[in-house]
Amino acid sequence: MVKWLFVGFTALFGFMLNFGFTPDVETKLKALERVTALRLRVFFLLCRVCLGLRAIITSGLRSTAQQAALHAADPRNAAAGSSSHERGLSADVNFLDAAGNNVLRKATPKSVWEKSGVVALAALCGLRWGGTAFPGYYDPVHFDSL
Repeated sequence: MVKWLFVGFTALFGFMLNFGFTPDVETKLKALERVTALRLRVFFLLCRVCLGLRAIITSGLRSTAQQAALHAADPRNAAAGSSSHERGLSADVNFLDAAGNNVLRKATPKSVWEKSGVVALAALCGLRWGGTAFPGYYDPVHFDSL
């Protein structure tokens, strides 16, 4: 059994290295911390292959000034200096279906996110989902490796 798992993961990793994302997603992934970027790459690949959903990163690494502006606009956002985005440990992600429709975004209800399979795949990849991570603040587009 262990041998087959190793073979499967080796094949998946090889496929992942040759699988390209859009230039915008690649740029945002490269700006993130290495382990977080790798987890997101595997997560995005699994979402594409298993669910037919294409990931787009709407926000990745942020400067302290960008985080301060977000916090000023909505105090439920982390204060500057305390966001995982500032350390390259998280990304905000929307998902598009095969027709290019934005089917999973901030306004999408929790039940739809959970039924989509995306939340389960995120957990499998070692990512925490913002739909349940922050008491009093529903942030379903947030995925981090904390």
